[in-house]
Amino acid sequence: MYNDPLTVPTDLEILELFSTGDRQTPANVAAHLDRDSRYMSERLRNLEERGYIRDAPPAERSGMYELTNLGVIAAFHVQTYVRDYHNVFHANTEAILDNQPENEFYPDLIMTNDASRTALFELNKAEGLIVPSELHIELAHDADYAPVTANEALYSLFYHGLAERVDNMDVYRITERGERAADLPFEDLTDPVELTDQLQETYTDDEQERLDTLRDEITP
Repeated sequence: MYNDPLTVPTDLEILELFSTGDRQTPANVAAHLDRDSRYMSERLRNLEERGYIRDAPPAERSGMYELTNLGVIAAFHVQTYVRDYHNVFHANTEAILDNQPENEFYPDLIMTNDASRTALFELNKAEGLIVPSELHIELAHDADYAPVTANEALYSLFYHGLAERVDNMDVYRITERGERAADLPFEDLTDPVELTDQLQETYTDDEQERLDTLRDEITP
């Protein structure tokens, strides 16, 4: 199932809808998005199978859906979803869930590794746009998370807001957040929570509002 890309734009619109913090029925989702209710039921079941939403407790099969922790992370990053990088999107989302601190939930946890840090430094030096073929990095072999190609490394930077895609193509430039990250001492800054806290001041108003909503209203 995870190898199948999300349905664009429908699944993305559903995750956006759930990011408001409300539980939803298939009928409500259909009404909000002006779609057929049977089709919405199908898409909701698909998102449930992926682990992004769940049947809302306490009643079994209540007919109400809500985001899971994995879905909270996916909803925060949904605007960076690119069909060709579906597996990287899902892997990054799972990595964030697996590396949560004990006492607080970070949908925006910024995860980096050798490949993505190399891509970040190269992008910071580029003084303009860069395409994956211009990025020379050693391939990474961590099947759990690490990008294994320059394309995936650059997309992972985009996923975390450290780079932006130009004209929805594999053409990238560094963002203000990426520039800030590139200036940080990565050798000493190994904790993702500390890195995220350092970079949150670069969040847009929309990002901060989405983060506050997801933290306050959705996180179990």
